[in-house]
Amino acid sequence: MDRYSTHLGILKQLFETMDIETVFEFGTGFYSTGLFCENCNFVVACEMQSEEWYSKVKDRFEEKENLSLQCMIGPNKSIEYLSSLNRNFDLIFVDGHGDSRWHAINEASRFTKLIVSHDTETPSYQWHKINLDSSWTRKDYKDLDPWTTVWVKK
Repeated sequence: MDRYSTHLGILKQLFETMDIETVFEFGTGFYSTGLFCENCNFVVACEMQSEEWYSKVKDRFEEKENLSLQCMIGPNKSIEYLSSLNRNFDLIFVDGHGDSRWHAINEASRFTKLIVSHDTETPSYQWHKINLDSSWTRKDYKDLDPWTTVWVKK
């Protein structure tokens, strides 16, 4: 299995068991962005690390009418953009800039009841800075490397 797709099984299970129509995605990818476009009415996907990668993703998905693709290079621009939208999403997926994944999760908790993140085995992403209250439950999926983690608000 491709290391860039280890989260797909978890996401597919969530789509089968939950009503997910809107997604905000921190970090874009052929696998995740494609899955979201196939299963949702509205997807906001923000590339945070590479203008070159943004161009590749744009070329692949440019005909998707349900996709708002953004190029916001840097650790915080996409987080600020999410806040400025001031709307709820059924799912927020965090797989973007390594310096701010923890911050993206903290901010996402204001706009969703379901957060999924990829690469949660990587200590340098500073997961210890996640600050979710006790209404959130966390489930780590470690069967595949990299790991995937799901947070759900009760």
